[in-house]
Amino acid sequence: MDDIFKGVVSNFFWALLAAAVTWLWARRKISRLRQQLRAFQTERGDREVVLIFSAREDITEAVNAQLMRDGRQLLPKFKLHHEGSFSDQEQEWMAYVHKMKDQVKKIREHGATRIYFFTNLPVVMGAFAGALLRNGPEVIVHHHFSGVYRRIGTITHETVYY
Repeated sequence: MDDIFKGVVSNFFWALLAAAVTWLWARRKISRLRQQLRAFQTERGDREVVLIFSAREDITEAVNAQLMRDGRQLLPKFKLHHEGSFSDQEQEWMAYVHKMKDQVKKIREHGATRIYFFTNLPVVMGAFAGALLRNGPEVIVHHHFSGVYRRIGTITHETVYY
């Protein structure tokens, strides 16, 4: 009977010790992961950019006001504006699309991991912009409501593919 009691106490002791060691190991691992996440977020935050595409009305002032409200006024800005409306000439539309490509290429060369996207374009140009930004960094899309821009959604790999 005494041997059984010693065995139970011994097993309980070793199980308790194993649980404590596992808990300490897991806590240390979680702490390291949190540090890595903070470092990643800091690095990622340094590579956020603003992309502005517009036609007719220059939206830069409204975008800057929104960025100021969001505390993002110092982010690098990539801007493309088309004076006036688009004509019915395909060359004019495609010239703008090629300029959009150049802006997206610059953003990729910059190494951006997140794009704050503001636009005031014909719908078809929005389709081209979406195609150009596909398979790239996370895109935060903004829409103009009652004089201010509001975040309306995020485009990520998971948004496009499911």
